[in-house]
Amino acid sequence: MKIIGVILGLSIILGLGCSSGRPKAKTYQIRTMMADSLRVRRPPEAAMDPKVGPGGPDYRTKQPRSKTMDCEETSFLFKDLDREALAQCFRSMKEPLTLSYVLDRSHWPKLILEDRDLQEGEIYSCVEKLLKEISVPREIFFMTDEPLTQSDEGGVERCMTSRLYLDSDRFLGVKFPGGGLAVEVTFPLSFLPAEGSAGAHDVERILLGWSLTPFFHETDGAGVLARRVTTRMCNKCFGRMYRPKPKVVPLTKTWPPEPASGQESF
Repeated sequence: MKIIGVILGLSIILGLGCSSGRPKAKTYQIRTMMADSLRVRRPPEAAMDPKVGPGGPDYRTKQPRSKTMDCEETSFLFKDLDREALAQCFRSMKEPLTLSYVLDRSHWPKLILEDRDLQEGEIYSCVEKLLKEISVPREIFFMTDEPLTQSDEGGVERCMTSRLYLDSDRFLGVKFPGGGLAVEVTFPLSFLPAEGSAGAHDVERILLGWSLTPFFHETDGAGVLARRVTTRMCNKCFGRMYRPKPKVVPLTKTWPPEPASGQESF
């Protein structure tokens, strides 16, 4: 499988990555993060000001927020998908096929499957029938113990956040970088979901890699742009004081082994 937007080639402790818009607060290029700490925000209301950090207008609406500021476990992104059917589908994809998903930067961002021309006698694959859209977070929270500056000590856990550029972030109609980002998926996959109920969990891991691709795009996969969050704000997102889970299986084991390349269309 190939992902346009470069996810791999990163040094990742237990997991994943992110990027943000360009807020006034200092941003850092992060290469490592703790996967079990990852939380996603995808509130239904439109974002109000992309330059405002956690606690700003995007967190205050007429609708009462949840106690965790709309932060959810990553499985929330795929709760409406038939993951067991997708696991069986992914395993059945034996013939070469490349599908392209284009990023929709609405306030509920998602990757939308591009239609393709079928050859005579060809039918749509099970992926095209089951996975027409992939939910993308608007914002992510995570922990990292990577030094943020040369003077920082390693091994100190810090809470970070990152968010996507949205269509509402445009100024005078000008598109921001990555406005036409596409995620290209090639079958058969190099990692196949397991048989049985475990396959559904494997599908979540695969989809999460695709869903987070836009967060890596700004740095061409060299890291992610994020900014630091107060411990109080982060604990509120987690719903508890964060403690790492040393037995969490590294998500990198489920990701494609080959690096990918970035592509934009404007």
